[in-house]
Amino acid sequence: MALYSLSVKPISRKDGRSATASAAYRAASEIVDERTGLVHDYTRKRGVEHVELFAQAGITLDDPASLWNAAESAEKRKDGRTAREVLVALPAELDADQRTALAREMTRELVERYGVAAQLAIHAPDKAGDQRNHHAHILLTTRRYNHDGLGAKSQLEWSATQCKKHKVAKPQGELKALRERWADMQNAALKRADCVARVDHRSLAAQGIDRAPEVHQGGYATDMIRQGTPEQSDRAMLNLSIIDTNVEVQSLRVRLDTERAVQEWTEITPVTPRLTTPELPDPVPSPAADAELALTQQSARMDVLERVEQHIGHKHQLQIRADLRSLERAQQRVQQRQAEEAERQAAERQLEAESECQEARAQRQGEREREREKEQQEIESKRPVSERLKSKWDALCAIDQQIEQLNAARSQLPFLKFSERKRLKSEIENLSAKRAMEHAQYAELWHQNEAEKAAAAAQPSARDMLRQTAAKIRKERPDVAAEFEKTAEQSASTTKTEPKPEQPKPFDAKGRALEILTMDTAEERHGALHAASSLDLNDFDALMDELDPLMGSHGELNEEGQLLRAKLVPREMPTSQHVERIQKSEQDWESRSGPDGPGF
Repeated sequence: MALYSLSVKPISRKDGRSATASAAYRAASEIVDERTGLVHDYTRKRGVEHVELFAQAGITLDDPASLWNAAESAEKRKDGRTAREVLVALPAELDADQRTALAREMTRELVERYGVAAQLAIHAPDKAGDQRNHHAHILLTTRRYNHDGLGAKSQLEWSATQCKKHKVAKPQGELKALRERWADMQNAALKRADCVARVDHRSLAAQGIDRAPEVHQGGYATDMIRQGTPEQSDRAMLNLSIIDTNVEVQSLRVRLDTERAVQEWTEITPVTPRLTTPELPDPVPSPAADAELALTQQSARMDVLERVEQHIGHKHQLQIRADLRSLERAQQRVQQRQAEEAERQAAERQLEAESECQEARAQRQGEREREREKEQQEIESKRPVSERLKSKWDALCAIDQQIEQLNAARSQLPFLKFSERKRLKSEIENLSAKRAMEHAQYAELWHQNEAEKAAAAAQPSARDMLRQTAAKIRKERPDVAAEFEKTAEQSASTTKTEPKPEQPKPFDAKGRALEILTMDTAEERHGALHAASSLDLNDFDALMDELDPLMGSHGELNEEGQLLRAKLVPREMPTSQHVERIQKSEQDWESRSGPDGPGF
């Protein structure tokens, strides 16, 4: 009988597998996984006899890489199934062309039945293995494939509920139907090739064969048998024991059947006497001899049955030992998972305790910071408004400088450094918010300072109050006033008049603004602004009123400032005409900078 094998296996991400890697390995080709960027290169693999892509009628597939990359991109789950493999054994009784035709027929039927795309790869037997092991890998997409590409899930991927809804066979029934169909196709191919061998997809019990089935030993057990060390694999030893048991049971059955046939032949065949010998009288029946013969036969049968049971028991013991090992490994995994879960819970509790400590520490630190801010606010409130206004101006200048530095650094970064650009942008936004808050405080202080100035201007000075008192005395007590004036004249005549100190010249804000504007570099102008911050607050405000429309806080000139500087500082050496032009422009500017004019 020819060999029969058909198995259906999913290609799932949860097992660490991918459709691109599976297709590249089975076709001995190179495929780049566009989802992960991995290059699956199996071009050095040998033993691949035939590779072909299949789709429904009217659809042509030429590139396996695009097909399986599309299958990978269609599944979004991290444990999704991206392909399904049908592995079939091809009859060794057929030649290469017949095996290829049989595999192509099976692949085409799967494609038409489920509406999917498929890749067929026929592999030759391994040189060191069984030379009858011709097999084909049929890799199917999990979704239906049409002219628009991959669509809905195929019937092979439906759940039991979906199968019931569409009134089709469940996955187990569909697999059974596939196995039966493959057996029919294989027997038909063997019949066309005039081979007497046939295959059967049913189990040994369903076929009525009294033989212990072997277990699937897998690749590791097969390698151990090839290397001559089957004792290193439980499955290999179990299969060898089952084979030996089947052989011995078969030999015992043949021996028992032979003994039964001889006994039956002896009982039904009369003894033919020889003509040359005299006829002897018939033997007298002996019940004791018959009983002894029956007892001997019964003993032989019991001996055979006992040996058969021993072999079967030995097989079951091996299976029980394998099951016990699997159970022990499962228990160890459970214990390991329990230990890991306990460690995780302990780590979580420790993290919770640490987070609580950090929260309490942060709360205490926040309270201390609030207290310090409150103390700082009290100290600031005691300072003169002019000093606070000046410190706020310095803070605004420092924030502007930081923002400019961050903008310059961000503009110099490469475009692809998204995280660094995002971090700098966040810092700039935070500084902008801080600047807005500082500017609001500055505006509030400025209005407060202006209010104080207005209040001081409205309140009469000490000299005015003295004059009012003197006038009141002259009006109410003229005698006292006359005596006071007489005494004052005598004291003035007797004392030498002291010279009055020179009055300081008033601050020329426009002139100083012109000097700063005609400086060569922005650094010099910024340094002059910084030096001017030591002036009286009124003088500084007047200077800034003149310079604000023309330049920034760091000395950079705007368009209007550049035009005015170009008029004030010509490129060529100054001449008398230039001096006259500059003086005329200054006079025009002074005439336009009245109370309602633009000024500086």
